[in-house]
Amino acid sequence: MTTYLVTGGTGFIGRHLVDLLAARDGARVLVLVRPQSAGKLDAFGSNVEPLIGDLTAPLLGVSDADR
Repeated sequence: MTTYLVTGGTGFIGRHLVDLLAARDGARVLVLVRPQSAGKLDAFGSNVEPLIGDLTAPLLGVSDADR
């Protein structure tokens, strides 16, 4: 299984990238999103997971449980 981390996955280009990566066999796609944007990923398959965080925060603002 290959795991991808995508930032900007809820934007125009990012959504297309997430869609392409998710279509790959055995792919797991983690998308770094702000809490209010997590719902925008519902249209993707089960191999696309939101990773709540903030690109400008130390350690990407990702919780200890998600690291």
